Amino acid sequence: MKVNFKSIIALGAILAGFSCTENMDEAMMAPGNSTVSLHLSHTFGEDDFVLDQTYTSSKGQAIQFDELRYWISNVELHTMEGEVVSIPDSYYLIQHMKEQLVQDKFVLPDSVREHVILKDVPTGTYSKINFSIGIDPVYNNDLTLIAGELNALQNMASASWMWFTSYIFTKVHGTVGTGEEAMAFSFETGSNDCYKTVSLEFPEPILLSDTEDNFINISNDVEKLLGGIAFDETILSGTTYTIGASKPEQMMKLSGNFEQSLQVK
Repeated sequence: MKVNFKSIIALGAILAGFSCTENMDEAMMAPGNSTVSLHLSHTFGEDDFVLDQTYTSSKGQAIQFDELRYWISNVELHTMEGEVVSIPDSYYLIQHMKEQLVQDKFVLPDSVREHVILKDVPTGTYSKINFSIGIDPVYNNDLTLIAGELNALQNMASASWMWFTSYIFTKVHGTVGTGEEAMAFSFETGSNDCYKTVSLEFPEPILLSDTEDNFINISNDVEKLLGGIAFDETILSGTTYTIGASKPEQMMKLSGNFEQSLQVK
């Protein structure tokens, strides 16, 4: 039988054309990706949160803050269909902080950081967002591993900790009281036990588009973050109210309070 190679080549070209067209159609039908601005604003009750401003707590105590810093990590968005979109390398440091000296070598400038940009999020309709407070054990147990914004030189890892090879998850520093009676407080959390995941339902499903700006707005009420923590002798260390490695129950309380302090706006 005589084989017509020209016909075979032509047929192959036609089939390749069909395959190419089919792949192009599939690519055109595939959902696009969007960029999302995740904004975490801070308040103290009904007031905007600002360092060095005096607030009055629900117990009538005057309170000022000179530092608020915490890690959020492993961000997930949940679709209406129940699918979970995990944002890779999502480790972000949220902060209101003053200038700080790091390891006696260089200076971290004063900073207010409340915005996070989530990239390459599939377009679609989403019902809730999950993220964790702190760093998961894989990275928390090894400061040499790098992902997202993780960096031991952020002043969020300290040799003064019992777990000196791990991250500090949360810092809340300031003073309570007025005048000569004012006393400093230093509240810090860490250790894998304090790694907490927060799940926030959207009041209404949100549509993320690849042609328009996308925003997710979350508020963090610092008054609620300190809820249930008493400034008394149980956490007094010298002249400073202290929560840290030696106060695991208080650390767990502070970590758990993020579930009530955070709310989608």
